[in-house]
Amino acid sequence: MLFEQERFAFTKIQNVVRYAPRTALRYTYPGTLPTYELMYYEYGDTTLTFHGRTFHMTAGSVLYLPKGIPDNRYEVSVTEEFSLYNIYFDTDDPMPCEPVLITPGNDEFRALFEKLFHLWIGKRSGYYYKAMEQAYHLVYALRRAQERYTLHGAQGRLANVEEYLAEHYCDTRFDYAAMASVTGLSYSYFKKLFVDTYGCPPVKQVMRLKLSRARELLQTGRFRVSEVAELCGFENVYYFSTAFKKHVGISPKQYVDVVSKGDQP
Repeated sequence: MLFEQERFAFTKIQNVVRYAPRTALRYTYPGTLPTYELMYYEYGDTTLTFHGRTFHMTAGSVLYLPKGIPDNRYEVSVTEEFSLYNIYFDTDDPMPCEPVLITPGNDEFRALFEKLFHLWIGKRSGYYYKAMEQAYHLVYALRRAQERYTLHGAQGRLANVEEYLAEHYCDTRFDYAAMASVTGLSYSYFKKLFVDTYGCPPVKQVMRLKLSRARELLQTGRFRVSEVAELCGFENVYYFSTAFKKHVGISPKQYVDVVSKGDQP
C-alpha cells in the first residue's frame, strides 16, 4: 500500500506539472527517475510501460512510480489525447520499489491534484507550505481509497466504521448500535465482519483507542490522571485507572513516573 507509514512525511516536493501533449503518439523518457512520481490522468487513454510492466491509463487513474531503478525503459503510447497531473517528490520513508496503480479514481482526486498544481504555479507568498498541506490531503485521500479497495463485498461497508471510530471513540457512552448502523448491516453480522477485520470485538477496539490516546496525553506531563480519564471518555477516574492497569500493566500514575524518567514503558 502507498503511504503505509502512519507518519509518512514529504522530504521535498520537487515540482508539480500538468501535461497535455498532442503532437506525438509515443513518448520515451530517461530511464532512471531522480525522484518519486505520482500522476493523475485527467482524461484520455494511454498505455504506460515502466520497468517491464504495462499500465492502461484512463481518466481517473492514479499511478505511483518509484525512483532510482537503473536501466529502465519508461515509455508512453497514446491511444487518444490525454492530460495528466504529475507530482515529483522525495521522502525518507520506505516507499514501494515497484509501480502502484490506483484505479478507478474519482472527482476528489482530480480536485486535490488540480488545487495542488495551481498553488504550485501561482507561487504566491507561502505557496510551498500551502502546497505541502495540499499534498498531505492528497496522501490521506489516496490511503483511504486504497483501504476501501482492499475490502470486498459487504466487508467494504466497514470503510465508514473507521470514520465513526475516529470521531466518537472518546465519547463517554460510546454508541455501538450507531456505529453498526453506518454499515447498513445487522449488528450480529457487523460484529462478525468487525472481528474478521480488526481481530477483536468492537468494545475491545474502542478500549484500545481510548488507552492509546490516554498514553499520549499522559506522556505530555500536562494533564492530571483525572483529566486524562475525562478527555478519553471514561466515566470516572477509578474505572480508567483499573482499565489502564489491566491493559498496560501499571497504573496511570506509575506510567507518568516511568515516562518522566525517560524510560519506555
